[in-house]
Amino acid sequence: MTKAPVYYFRSGFRIKGDPQTIGEHLQTLKRGDDLYPEDVVKDARRKNSPLYSCFEWDNKKAAHEYRLIQARTLIRSLEVKYEEGDYEITVMPFVSVKPGPSTPSYTDIRVVMGDSDKREQMLERVKSEFRGLRRRYDMFQELATVYEAIDSLP
Repeated sequence: MTKAPVYYFRSGFRIKGDPQTIGEHLQTLKRGDDLYPEDVVKDARRKNSPLYSCFEWDNKKAAHEYRLIQARTLIRSLEVKYEEGDYEITVMPFVSVKPGPSTPSYTDIRVVMGDSDKREQMLERVKSEFRGLRRRYDMFQELATVYEAIDSLP
């Protein structure tokens, strides 16, 4: 007998509400196999929806929050190419070093790479992201050798 799925919020997400209730409710909003954000927002507008408390309904606050999302997207959208002799590298010019729920900030990659503490923080974040990707895509056994490499990270 197959057990019912158990929903929970991923680490780092601060969502109001019960993950089981929300997950089950989102299943009911699917059109065929697909869930559309527009349908989620439409449902969440109803005050009796289990999704209602997951959204900011004060338009002034929501507008400001959306602009912060746009600013973060803008910062993360850039790449920069550095060249020195025959060596060339393309990287993101600004990276978020401080993980967690604090106010997001971005540091120039050159500062991060030149500061041993910041570099170590960034390296730990990268490892954590790799492990998260491994968990997220564990069902693809074609990537078993990649998973082994991730699992062997110190």
